[in-house]
Amino acid sequence: MTGALAQQSTPANELPVEVQSDLLLAELTRLIEVNDHVGIIELIPQIRALGIEIPSALYFLEARSLNETGNALRAQNSLLRYLSEAGREGRYYQEATDLLLTLRSKAEAEAEALEFQQQQAQRERAAAIDRAETLKVREVQSLLFQVGFPKTPQSGELDIATREAIAVFQVRDGLEVTSRVNQATRSALRASVPDAHECDELAGIAESPSAQSIGISQIDYLKAVPVCNNAIRDFPRVIRFQIQYARALFASGRHSDAVAELSVALEAGYGAAFLALALVHESGGLTEKGKPDYESAQRWLIKAAEENHFEAQLLLARYLEDGLGDNRRNVSEAIRWIKAAAEQEHPPAQKELGDRYRSGRGLNRDYEVAAQWYQKASDQAHPLATFELAELYYRGRGVEKDRKRALELFEKAAGLDVEAAQARVDRLKR
Repeated sequence: MTGALAQQSTPANELPVEVQSDLLLAELTRLIEVNDHVGIIELIPQIRALGIEIPSALYFLEARSLNETGNALRAQNSLLRYLSEAGREGRYYQEATDLLLTLRSKAEAEAEALEFQQQQAQRERAAAIDRAETLKVREVQSLLFQVGFPKTPQSGELDIATREAIAVFQVRDGLEVTSRVNQATRSALRASVPDAHECDELAGIAESPSAQSIGISQIDYLKAVPVCNNAIRDFPRVIRFQIQYARALFASGRHSDAVAELSVALEAGYGAAFLALALVHESGGLTEKGKPDYESAQRWLIKAAEENHFEAQLLLARYLEDGLGDNRRNVSEAIRWIKAAAEQEHPPAQKELGDRYRSGRGLNRDYEVAAQWYQKASDQAHPLATFELAELYYRGRGVEKDRKRALELFEKAAGLDVEAAQARVDRLKR
């Protein structure tokens, strides 16, 4: 009979509230008897949730269990509630007051810790909001740079230059002019600039110091010219396609057409356009007999370098050191431009600066500084910098001699197709 009743039993939450209360209080009695403080803490809120009048003693019992489990602040709150309701006539008055005095200092410490945690959480939330805003602004700045605003910084800060560029773009697109980053502006910019295009693959121009341009001599112009022409048609605002199309034309020998295609980017002041034009002059593409025009090339290189174009800075350094263009050799000025490119995190410039410090060419020899620059370039997977850094570890120059570290770097360099590195790997493993 009992088994049959058990099988047909009604779920507890469907029983009358009074019955639920009795069951929970009976369970509470059992938990008190076995000193199950965690169970008591979990059960009492269930009794409160019934919405019935409950004995004030439950607050004391809860406080005692909270204290036993190391929750002094919550225990204090429950004790204050108990004393407020039961007063001096309460059954546990003396125990409650004694316990309140005992845990006061712990409760204060917990309150301070809780306040600190809340403030820390608030600071973290504010920092997360700031980071998200910075990323949004930086994205907009990057897109603005690509659609005709080369002076827009890439800082993530909504400065005057960025606000002015946003306003001009909003006017051009018929958007509400707010000079601020909003969803409508972001969407319009994103629609104007594709993340990637086949033109990038065929005639890509590096837009960041860590990237590498496709050399003009390596451009398959038969494919690149029509593809990049289509890119300009589909995305007429994107300056990189204009420059890449010009480079493809340059590769095909259509030098005058290449210069014409650069006109918008040149007028806007894009360093990559200045560099492209410098290379046209360097190749002799604009002279009658095809003789290199180093003087004109250098003038455009200087303009590109002054716009912080990293590849132009490195090439200008070669001009200055070799005495090309209209200047005598100027090694110190060449070093200045190499450093400028290296400090922009351009791996070839970092490797070149490492070479200078290692060899003492144009700088005082300093193996330790050489290792630092090689490391920076190696961190960006520059093959030869990785090899040279491995050599320093192998020989103990500028760094502590470390054959294990040298082997790791030689293996990395070998994986980056440095032929000489594999021989070093084989030697160290023997």
